[in-house]
Amino acid sequence: MIVASSTLLLTALSVSCIRQDTARTDAIVISVRSNVGPLDPAVSPDTEQLQIIFPAYDNLVSITSDPETGEDVFHPEIASSWTVSPDRLVWTFTLSDRYVFDSGRRVDAEAVKFTFDRLMAISRGPSSSLKEAVGTVEVLSPQTVRFTLKRPLPSFLPLIADRAMFIIDPGVMTHEIDGDHASQWLSTHSAGSGPYRLVKHSPRDVYILEPNPFRPDPPRQIQKIIYKVANDPSVRALQLAKGDIDLAYFLPAELIGPFREDPRYRVDVISSPAMNFLAFNMERPALADRRLREAVAHAIDYEAIVRDIKYGLAEEFRGPLLPGMIGYRPDEYPYAYDPEKARELVASLRRDGPLPEMTLIYPGVSAASDTMAIFIQSSLAASGIDLKLQRLTVPAVIDRIQRGNYDLLFMGWVSAYGDPSNIMNVWFDPKYKGGSGNYARYENPEVTELLAKSLSEGDPQIRASLLRQSVDQVNRDLPYVYLVKNAVWTVASSRLQGLSFDQYNLFDQDFHLMTLTEDETP
Repeated sequence: MIVASSTLLLTALSVSCIRQDTARTDAIVISVRSNVGPLDPAVSPDTEQLQIIFPAYDNLVSITSDPETGEDVFHPEIASSWTVSPDRLVWTFTLSDRYVFDSGRRVDAEAVKFTFDRLMAISRGPSSSLKEAVGTVEVLSPQTVRFTLKRPLPSFLPLIADRAMFIIDPGVMTHEIDGDHASQWLSTHSAGSGPYRLVKHSPRDVYILEPNPFRPDPPRQIQKIIYKVANDPSVRALQLAKGDIDLAYFLPAELIGPFREDPRYRVDVISSPAMNFLAFNMERPALADRRLREAVAHAIDYEAIVRDIKYGLAEEFRGPLLPGMIGYRPDEYPYAYDPEKARELVASLRRDGPLPEMTLIYPGVSAASDTMAIFIQSSLAASGIDLKLQRLTVPAVIDRIQRGNYDLLFMGWVSAYGDPSNIMNVWFDPKYKGGSGNYARYENPEVTELLAKSLSEGDPQIRASLLRQSVDQVNRDLPYVYLVKNAVWTVASSRLQGLSFDQYNLFDQDFHLMTLTEDETP
């Protein structure tokens, strides 16, 4: 009823042309659907929580996906060029001289070395793979830096293009407290060379960015970027309708209709490496019986999720790999909706004793999350499995993940780049337990060994074979139930000119190059 009422109200707003536009001629307002932070790129567990500082930082290289093949494409950013040795162990980057931190310090090889030394010292999330692979980072000249790897790493360029690898001003160390590498200070400040810098924040509410005064860009029209947190999607939709905000990501499909029909808005549907899944806590003795996990996998109607919950703007996720990734074989994923099979497995389990009590935790970021969780609960109930639900805040979910305090976890996840290591090595390597990966707390020595080999294998055919073996084994072990791969809706005011969306860079927009046209409010 809430969604229906919101849709009717939005339709009324659109038809009546009721819009309270402000006189924002040099500022844009972006709606954020969940609380952000921490803002230290090295420790933030989630790209969406970090989105407000994307305009404040740069990487050595940037990454986009080829629209035809889905393959990764790399572009110069702070590094104007790079070379790699024949054995792919030595990577040498020549830096552009046009990047300047918001402190006024020029970005040089020392800053790059500082950033990567800091990442490896913190060693959380993607940077833990960096620490395992990188032997040394050396300054060869003020504008030249060399990475020497311990072993070949096919995912090295995708890795350094990840948002965790934003280049950071070494001056942040004046804010270090008790050996924290200035992480506490960076959790609420920016220290990058991007076109903007964070100048004001009100936790859980408003974040304001203004131009980096030292960056030698051409004059820009957008002088202020304001991010406002609004957890309720109907609130964000109403803010758009009233002209209070200019851009909103992740609006539910049922709220999009009025905007698609109104020329004052631009609506985009972006193919996305975002997926939803269930993770079983494999350390829970109650979940050790594979029959129970299989019953859950067969009890869920995946087509119904796509059709009735995602409004057709998703597809079944026959994982763990995504289309275009080496080793992707969706036809060999062994689980599908089969309620009769699910009931047979449940009956088999009951002959050995009562089913264990199970609770599913999930981040309550939207009504859509609630709908998915309730659908999963009812699907399992139809097969004879009782599942309790526990709706938590995002920080509470992160805390439970870190402590391993859950039975089942429902959540969404976005692959940062198209190399399979970003899924396989993050989701299935034991070292990621309790961090930003391995949500199933899964451990299989055979898989760990296969993934370690695939991470350094330079021959694409051999690497594909290693990955396929890994995929086959993890699907037999069934630590996850893959649900859907999502498309992403964005709605923007048509006055904002220059938006460009890439599936791996949804939040990375060149706001400093965009223009604002005069609003055409009737």
